[in-house]
Amino acid sequence: MSKITMASKVATKWRESASLIILAKNQNIKDFGCDYRVLLFKRAEKSSFFPNSAVFPGGVHETSDASPSWLNYIKSFSQSTDPNIFRCNFPRPAVFTNNDRGQMQREFSMRITALRETFEETGILLCRKRLSTRNKLCSNYSHSFEDFDRAYWQNRVHNDHTQFFTLCKELDVVPDLWSLFEWAAWLTPITFKKSLYKHIFRFETGFYLVAVEDTPGVILESNEAANFSWKTPMEFIRDYFNKELYLPPPQLYELSRLLNFSRLDELINFARVRSSKGISLMLPVIQKCADGTVSLMPGDDLYNNNIEETNKVNAETITIEQFRSDVKNLHRVEYFKNGSVFIQHNCSLTDGHLPPVKGIFH
Repeated sequence: MSKITMASKVATKWRESASLIILAKNQNIKDFGCDYRVLLFKRAEKSSFFPNSAVFPGGVHETSDASPSWLNYIKSFSQSTDPNIFRCNFPRPAVFTNNDRGQMQREFSMRITALRETFEETGILLCRKRLSTRNKLCSNYSHSFEDFDRAYWQNRVHNDHTQFFTLCKELDVVPDLWSLFEWAAWLTPITFKKSLYKHIFRFETGFYLVAVEDTPGVILESNEAANFSWKTPMEFIRDYFNKELYLPPPQLYELSRLLNFSRLDELINFARVRSSKGISLMLPVIQKCADGTVSLMPGDDLYNNNIEETNKVNAETITIEQFRSDVKNLHRVEYFKNGSVFIQHNCSLTDGHLPPVKGIFH
């Protein structure tokens, strides 16, 4: 089987998923120069995907997340069900726009996925009460609803995805879709080694950003998570390089991008404005070098997401520095065998996004 045919065959097994980057207000900026904390939880050792890694909450998009029943329920709250409030006139990956016939628009259903999976894994239910439905639809901050038996309902939703709809009806609340901002989209690389995990699925994941003023209480789902932390982006990056936790590439990249902001109000305002400018799909292309590995990103002069063309490039006999020399436009992450990581970026991003804070981490 040819490489290009194999790539197409593998691509059919990509699954769509959603992740939620939850940012909680924290006035103490003394130690790490940042007035917010990020939630990461460590996947359980028996997890089928990236076990023992620290990740944002999230999971696979389910058919029940796109049920038309959700639209009727939202209408009962007098909330806007016009998908145009989430759409933009710029390109976005399929994970944000694909719709199955007879199902709810992806602009709604992927947000429901992110909120449902977050509740399953952490017990955090971001929602709006009926009395708040007259409030401005697009609020900068969401709210965690905790006045119910969260552990009981968390278990029910974990065992049956359709129970998330039942839960919202029981509590007379609506998932807070309007405080979630499209932030990024990542596609698992073709070179992903299935032998490391229990299945062969790759994921196209839409990342949403949401802010809360009060740090929500967390109830971990034992099958999904081992522990959790609320820390600043820099603290998590420090822990990664101290080998206290493992951050998969999307988590390391997005945490490094958050380093551009020391104030949560500035970050969430940026996310609101930027979300109308579309999203560029992040499909890393991995190149091995003599002294490490380079993850090429869109915009880099050597980037090509065609697996057949990529495999023509043999960089294993040269160093990372040599592989970088004479390249004008850089967008890559360099992983050295000694444990150092460089983020190299000097080109403009087409979706109005800020790049990660580039440099070396130890």
